[in-house]
Amino acid sequence: MSPRSSRSSSTPAMIIASGKIMLTVVLYGFCYLVTPVIVLSQLENDNTMQSDSDDRNNNTILDKDLPKAVILTFDGGHKSQYTNAKSVLDKYGFKATFHVVCDYTQKGGDTRMNWTEIKELYKQGHDIGSNTMNHYVLTQLPTEKMEHEVSASKQCLLDQGINATSLAYPYNRGSTTSAVVDTVAVYYQFARSAGYPLMFLDCNLQENENVEDSEDKKNPTTLPTDCRPYAKGQDENSIKTVHRYSVRGWSHEEERKEHKYDNSDMLQRFIEVVNSQSKYNQEGSINAIPILIYQKIESDSNDSDFSAATSSELFDAEMKYLYNNGFVVLTMSDLAYDQSSNSLHIRDET
Repeated sequence: MSPRSSRSSSTPAMIIASGKIMLTVVLYGFCYLVTPVIVLSQLENDNTMQSDSDDRNNNTILDKDLPKAVILTFDGGHKSQYTNAKSVLDKYGFKATFHVVCDYTQKGGDTRMNWTEIKELYKQGHDIGSNTMNHYVLTQLPTEKMEHEVSASKQCLLDQGINATSLAYPYNRGSTTSAVVDTVAVYYQFARSAGYPLMFLDCNLQENENVEDSEDKKNPTTLPTDCRPYAKGQDENSIKTVHRYSVRGWSHEEERKEHKYDNSDMLQRFIEVVNSQSKYNQEGSINAIPILIYQKIESDSNDSDFSAATSSELFDAEMKYLYNNGFVVLTMSDLAYDQSSNSLHIRDET
């Protein structure tokens, strides 16, 4: 069986509309009891997950009428995204969005991707977005400098033949600051922030059971009714927490660092996050989607090192889980905005 790609002849929209994306291949190495459990140490040299036959017989086939999808994103333009992550993505036929920092790329060096590598990703169907010019905290800059960080990074990518449609906020700062959001809106269709395991396509924050900031639920001025940035015209005091320029993602490395997860614990948490959409996606419709954020994918990452890195072994196991369980893997460029409902949806490529 050949790997399934989000760029295959069956486009994401067609797959979702058909409600048949959940054809499932049994993944050896875990069983569904109440919650799925995978022990990463069970990975063998052939990259298959082994389990006892009793466990294998307890696996549950996922409901074909419950579509599941994820968006893969990488921030910072780290070299390991090209040297380590790309081969895993190629293996499973997945595409991702890479948000790059233009100044890092232009300066070169051994730790960041160069233009040749970035353009090769783009040529192969990956999505390239902006992580600004210099990765400064946008809310700490004078207005003119902040505008330069946003606008110049758009032009920087255009100069390389790349029309970026999304921006990722450095250090997850700026998505609720009026001046920053207004500037981003001039140059990009969407911007990605972080903090939530699920992104609801109607930008409904109240439904998210795992909101990290409890103040988001307490303060009614931050609760959106649609994906427009402001609740009241252009009133900067009514800017929402979640909107089209604050599309919320889940930071894999930050979660691991915060909880000091080892690889097995992190894989289990990954499975919980990507499956948390199930009760919201009914009858072939995608209403909520996890947007996964990675940074460094290190081949020699120590299992006890909780810096901002993911081991290649863990990344492969996570992508294998998505592939074997019929997830549709998308990029930020697969998102579209419905002007009539002011909500997001998966782009129709038919």
